[in-house]
Amino acid sequence: MRCMRWATGISCWAELWISGLPGFDANNLTDGKNQVVDIVIDGKESQVEAFKEYAETKKPSGAEVSSITISDYDGDVMRMAEYSQVLTAMQMLKAIPTMLEIRDSTCEIDETTRRTEEKIGI
Repeated sequence: MRCMRWATGISCWAELWISGLPGFDANNLTDGKNQVVDIVIDGKESQVEAFKEYAETKKPSGAEVSSITISDYDGDVMRMAEYSQVLTAMQMLKAIPTMLEIRDSTCEIDETTRRTEEKIGI
């Protein structure tokens, strides 16, 4: 297996990680004023090369890529299933406060509707 690390100046590489690599990890970082996506992958040589080619030629729509840096990586790489679980949990943690706000707003609307119906005799 060959591990590689990418550091890119883009905001989203989500479509890339579904390429069948057994190992994948991505993190959004800030480098001064620039957003950086740090991607670490692990897979067979052919998978790594295919990912590398894809990353260099297919930029996510709307992304501004200032550079792509590729280097060998000698650390552990999260399994794809683990990454997916962590990403799902992170998204849920971001969504829960918004969902609670929506619930509270809906309760306020329901109460206002109830009071209006009482006033007009419905």
